[in-house]
Amino acid sequence: MSGQLNEFRAMTRAVGARRIGVAALILCVGALSMLSACNTQDEYANAGNDVGDVNDVNDVNDDNDGDQNDQNDDNDETECDEFEELCNDECVDIDMDPNYCGGCDTQCDAPQNGTPVCDEGVCDFECDSGFTRCGDECVDLDEDSSHCSDCDEACPNPASGAPVCSDGECDLECAEDFTQCDEDCVDTEQDIEHCGDCGVDCDTPDGATAVCVNGNCDFSCDQGLDRCGDECIDLESSSANCGSCGNDCDDGEVCSGGSCVADCDAGEVECDGDCVDLDSSDANCGACGESCSSTETCTGGTCTCASGYTNCDGDCVDLSVDSDHCGSCGNECGDRGSCSDGECFCDEGELQCGFGTAASCCDEQTEECTSGSGPISVLQCQCQDGYTSCDGDCVDTSSDDDNCGDCGIECASDQYCCNGNCISDSEICLIMP
Repeated sequence: MSGQLNEFRAMTRAVGARRIGVAALILCVGALSMLSACNTQDEYANAGNDVGDVNDVNDVNDDNDGDQNDQNDDNDETECDEFEELCNDECVDIDMDPNYCGGCDTQCDAPQNGTPVCDEGVCDFECDSGFTRCGDECVDLDEDSSHCSDCDEACPNPASGAPVCSDGECDLECAEDFTQCDEDCVDTEQDIEHCGDCGVDCDTPDGATAVCVNGNCDFSCDQGLDRCGDECIDLESSSANCGSCGNDCDDGEVCSGGSCVADCDAGEVECDGDCVDLDSSDANCGACGESCSSTETCTGGTCTCASGYTNCDGDCVDLSVDSDHCGSCGNECGDRGSCSDGECFCDEGELQCGFGTAASCCDEQTEECTSGSGPISVLQCQCQDGYTSCDGDCVDTSSDDDNCGDCGIECASDQYCCNGNCISDSEICLIMP
């Protein structure tokens, strides 16, 4: 509709111009005719008039010229057509003129390869021949990689390369040292899927990672594995490569911890070359090398007291002979002698003094069993006559080198005690009666 209106306005302006031209032509022709008739009549009526008459005519013509100039000055105050406005002393159609589109201050712009247009006072643009409008651009669909063959068709942008559009078909250009493989630019010196050439995929054994080195396929073994030829091997458990590549274990052996060991039955493990049951082995109770004591046995992988032994404060003891646990845990014989058959008895050369837990053993040579003083008479060991109690021992202070004459008096190393006195080793002791 806007295009038809613009055509109509252009035709109106053209028709108006033609009408003005025809009217002017008619006036000019009429004026010339009248002037010719007048001149002819004057020739017959005023023959012989002097030059002054001609000057009068020239004066009249000058006056007419002045009137015509005044008329031209009046025309300088331009009046524009109905569809035009005066912008910078120029009548323009602001609905169609891209330099004054919608108003005198609006000039339309166009993108590269485009031409600005004004449509009903709104700026727009038209693309040049050979270019297509895509959004706010004018593009060549045969060469533009962002709009290749179609506005919405963008060519893939590969790493290490650049997209190219040629005759409306997408392609790419790879950077230096890179090779085009399908729609990618790859380094065939390092790419494991195109190693040395496009499509050459590097294969790897189990437990390995493929690598491409200088265009040749290779592999690296995962952590914990070692390379043996074209394989990645666990040298800790491989019977064919036990501890090192090619070390093959003998029949009946397996590889454990990088060493060939006996192939044990179910429920057994190898410990120092032997197959053992960790639930019952006293030397390997619960784990290899975890041994039980002589009074313990391995039960269910735990060391417990062997038969005939009792656990007293974490120790396995024989209550029948243990002086610290005689008959029961914590029952100490102490001064009551030794434990036998779970009871405390005095040793040979000793005399039992008292009864039960209050009993003690007296040294038959230096002590005697007597009742003590006090309201309750208790049998106890006391020193015999001629003996003195020093730090719980009955000693003869007349001859004891550590208690010579009295408790705590020690004779020198070159002396000995004689009759309660320290004398030289060179002296002879005369025993007093």
